[in-house]
Amino acid sequence: MPLTTTSTLSCSTCQVSFETVQEQRQHAKSDLHIENLRRKVADLGINTLPPSDTYQASGSHHRSQSPNDKSSESDPESDREVNQDDMPEFVPENCIFCSHQASDINENLAHMKTTHSLTIPFQDNLVVEPATLIWYLHFVIFGYHECILCGTRRRTVEGVQQHMLDKGHCRFEMSDEMMEFYDVEGLNSHSTQDLVRPDEDSIRLPSGKILSHRSQTASSTRPRITQSTSTEEPAAIPGAPPSDALTNRGRKETAMATQLSRLSIKDQQSLIHLSAPQQRSLLAQRKKELETARRSERRMRIKMDRHSNKATVEHGRPWQSYLSI
Repeated sequence: MPLTTTSTLSCSTCQVSFETVQEQRQHAKSDLHIENLRRKVADLGINTLPPSDTYQASGSHHRSQSPNDKSSESDPESDREVNQDDMPEFVPENCIFCSHQASDINENLAHMKTTHSLTIPFQDNLVVEPATLIWYLHFVIFGYHECILCGTRRRTVEGVQQHMLDKGHCRFEMSDEMMEFYDVEGLNSHSTQDLVRPDEDSIRLPSGKILSHRSQTASSTRPRITQSTSTEEPAAIPGAPPSDALTNRGRKETAMATQLSRLSIKDQQSLIHLSAPQQRSLLAQRKKELETARRSERRMRIKMDRHSNKATVEHGRPWQSYLSI
């Protein structure tokens, strides 16, 4: 008689159960769950699976495991059991970082953007509604007590919310996990357009700013200094933020674009098809290699200077003794 086990992992929205946390997280991004979530938000009812159907019907990858395999592959740190019956119900009008309650999802998105700096990049390339993406972030925070940016976990929802507020982690990066909500081909076209070159010495950032080469910037700045002496500087608008105030993301984009502008045109074109995280990784590796080479060259120069000084001192001693006579 086969052994049966009772799973504590379930989805109250779709009324299905799971054996592993990986199955539950995969189900959260399945077509069945997304459709049921849409119906739940719109109060259209829920599509339930027949009792004879298994979790494989939801379109996710299911693999049977023996008790030994299951115990050897599970990680107590990352496989935290989550029962959605114990989770707070997702309400599109509620902020996932604080207790703010908006009148609709659009007002909630505006609140999270202005108050917590949460932005949904490339919304035109989403294959789901923004509410579905926010639901998944709600699932990570309230189900796993996990930071959506760095993956840090806390014992309570309030703990991980406080962590994200203190660290400024109320945002997410375009990781492989989040890419499943996007049209990959559309994102690849965006990555090519994000590095539009107005001319041979300039790069346009995704934010719309243009970075130019140092020599071009210096030459274009000199006439402006002469012209500014004859005109009065316009008064600053009260309450407006300084023009050079950059967000954390803006600083990263500026640093990355600065490093890209120092590369040759051929090297820049070879990086255009890569995503922003991949570009940052390659640029960081290149910077590390250059720093290692500079340190090695500096040590070699110091070593040669020491040998040169030593030889000068040794050859200078006979002359010093001769002069002393």
